[in-house]
Amino acid sequence: MTMKLTDAPRDRPVVILYVRLSSEEQAQGHGQERQVEGLRAWCRAEGVVADVILQDIGFSAYVGAHIRKGQLGQLIAAIEADRIFPGSMLVMENLDRLSRQDPFDALAVFTTILSKGITIATVSDRMRYSREGSGIQRMMTIIAGTMTFGRSNNESEVKSERVSKAWQKKIALARATGAPHGKRCPAWIYLKDGAYDLNTDRAEVVRWIFAQAIAGRGRRQIAEELNEREPPWTKPSKGNPTPAWTDSYIQKILTGCEAYGEYRPSIAPKGSRKIWLEPIPDYYPAAVDRATAMQARAAAALRQGSGGRKGAFKNLLQGICVCSYCGKGMTLEDKGRRTSGPKMVCQRAIVRACKHRFRYDYARLQAGVIFVVDGEAETLLRSSQAKVSELADRLSERRGALSDIVARLDRLGRQMQEIDDDTGVLTSQFRDLGERRRAVVDEIADLERQAAGRRHVAEEGALSALVAFYRRLEEIPEAEAPAARNEVNQRLRAIVSRIVFRDGTATVELATGERGFIEIPSRIPPRENGGQFSSRKDFAGKQLRRRGHADQEG
Repeated sequence: MTMKLTDAPRDRPVVILYVRLSSEEQAQGHGQERQVEGLRAWCRAEGVVADVILQDIGFSAYVGAHIRKGQLGQLIAAIEADRIFPGSMLVMENLDRLSRQDPFDALAVFTTILSKGITIATVSDRMRYSREGSGIQRMMTIIAGTMTFGRSNNESEVKSERVSKAWQKKIALARATGAPHGKRCPAWIYLKDGAYDLNTDRAEVVRWIFAQAIAGRGRRQIAEELNEREPPWTKPSKGNPTPAWTDSYIQKILTGCEAYGEYRPSIAPKGSRKIWLEPIPDYYPAAVDRATAMQARAAAALRQGSGGRKGAFKNLLQGICVCSYCGKGMTLEDKGRRTSGPKMVCQRAIVRACKHRFRYDYARLQAGVIFVVDGEAETLLRSSQAKVSELADRLSERRGALSDIVARLDRLGRQMQEIDDDTGVLTSQFRDLGERRRAVVDEIADLERQAAGRRHVAEEGALSALVAFYRRLEEIPEAEAPAARNEVNQRLRAIVSRIVFRDGTATVELATGERGFIEIPSRIPPRENGGQFSSRKDFAGKQLRRRGHADQEG
């Protein structure tokens, strides 16, 4: 017997056993074992040999998840494509293993299987459903199936409503008193004596993750180092026998609100998407403060679009250099010691897809950018302080709007508990308000990221410290140099919007709106016919000038 549908014979009828459980927690009990043993006992009693056993563990038949994502959906697709031989048999514990959806939807699945000549057998009541027999017998098959699906759907509907109301009461209690909602909580937190507490060692790992993100390291880099030094927090399971730290889990920690103590409950009205409710602040013990979390998100936002990095990190200006001709990024090209040093070149010009063929001396460009930042330190400081103040006002206004929406959601939720919403009007209003709340929450998160990105620039002495740090880069040990240069890059990207290159000139556009202009010694490579363009003049350290404040030097 195989567990893969693709390994089943196609030249004869087959016997397929089907097991389904709605949650993985049920699999920890005896539900899965009971179903499997019951199916095998049925095979022995009927004198048949099973060819395939399919199992959908953790898939709800009430919402049709086992058909959309599970093995039953694959089986139905194979039946519709005539890959399952007519006369085959599908065996399950009860007909509700097949579906608990609305009877109309369940009946469609039922008749699809039967219409292809497949028989459905149920173990508990020793029934067989097929399109064999007279018209009356086929009609009774449809009626029996319809009655079973209707009863199963009604049972699931009542249970769903009870669970939903109980969950809403838990959320209300958690919001009012801070009572724990259950044992399921973030991996660095545990429930003890009716209260949540921090796992000290794991909380330290969470702080390290945020510190690395702020320093500019990517999720994958963080996960790789954790896999070398920290055992994963996920326990082995049937679906994940060898757990490991993954970049997706690092992302979940960095973008979730649990790390700084907030809990964001959710509800899912029938027929609607999950609706996230207003977060409950200070619900969990915090591993980091909110400012640290926002700073990590701001650093991640700065990294977007910079591309991956392999090996040692060299380019301090990565992610902010742009070609004025094609609009694509500039890249660092280093051909080794025999050349005159690293050059910044247009990515598309390398493959002859852009006419911008200047090669800019990287060392002088790097020094020029730092010089611009140092010269504009006072303007950057005052502008950033004003921007942080403006963002604080906008955040206050948006948080007020969020409070109003949450109050309306709470009132509407109480109404939905007290009266039956047969028309669906209240559910529709609740869904619309939930979407508005989600939009405002996203707006607040974006404003907080902007404020976090500006905050360290707005601190007195921050820019001077950056310039001093840059000047000490050559003194840093080689093993620590990539991380140090990465940190400088992250700080620069919060200050410099972009650097635009055109015909030997680089325009440094600062976040304040100010601009600095750098003339860089550069060289145009030889023409294909062997001719040679002239080199740009070396301005001997006088390459920086401000528009309107200095004359162009030639």
